[in-house]
Amino acid sequence: EAAGVDRVLAVDLHSAQIQGQFQHCPVDNLSMFEDFSEYFVENVLAKFEDKEEIAVVSPDADGTARAKFFVGLLQDKGVENVSLAITIRQVTENNISVNLIGDILGKHCVIVDDIIDTGGRVCTASETLLELGAKSVGVFAVHGVFSGKALLKIEASDIEYVIVSDSIPIEERAGKKTKKLRQVSCAALISEAIASTLTGSTVEHLYGFGRE
Repeated sequence: EAAGVDRVLAVDLHSAQIQGQFQHCPVDNLSMFEDFSEYFVENVLAKFEDKEEIAVVSPDADGTARAKFFVGLLQDKGVENVSLAITIRQVTENNISVNLIGDILGKHCVIVDDIIDTGGRVCTASETLLELGAKSVGVFAVHGVFSGKALLKIEASDIEYVIVSDSIPIEERAGKKTKKLRQVSCAALISEAIASTLTGSTVEHLYGFGRE
């Protein structure tokens, strides 16, 4: 704001409260999950057998609204037999335990999150889901930071695929660390928001689960 910026377009902010830090500048928090839902239907769901059940899983309680939003997007696209589940991760000095809310037995689980940093959370959640009877586990996350040995952790895990946006450039050598990673471009999302802003049209349809 001090530099003269009069509008900000962001993609899936880690915390919606960040918008409140701007006092005079409108902030549009765009969502990649509409694009993710289209990718899921076209590239993931097509590999499942008819009427197989799907569970959209939040890796923590804070992400429940995001997971619920993704469930709704899939249902809007005609995906049946999709439900919501939540893993609650508890960390102590000597142990990491994960509790599950919801039914995932025999289902294809899709973990949804806004960011993957070290990869520890999604890998722990995936391990727990498979131990409790999930048929498969994949991940959709907007921002792929992949710090440290995150990609090696993912490759060593039983996660079948990890889908992220290209909001953060991924090193070319990432392909040497894991073959499970795919990117969905956020260019169309941002360009539509820019066009709508310039023409005075609304961008609310590009918002995520907080738009209600």
